[in-house]
Amino acid sequence: MKGQIEIATYSLICDEDLRALGLDTWSRVRWRDVDYDVAAPPLYHHGATRHVRHWSAEIRQRPREVGSG
Repeated sequence: MKGQIEIATYSLICDEDLRALGLDTWSRVRWRDVDYDVAAPPLYHHGATRHVRHWSAEIRQRPREVGSG
């Protein structure tokens, strides 16, 4: 509908410490040739076993500039 915008969000899940990689709430991520902002800070999830322990962060697609794509 005219005047509305659709913005994709994804959960980024990784075995490595995302903070050690320099990811924070001011970071920008490029995935599949699209830019994303980090919407939620990286969080460590400590599962019952080492196989389910991971880092996660929410990323949100940056709005496209007028006239692009």
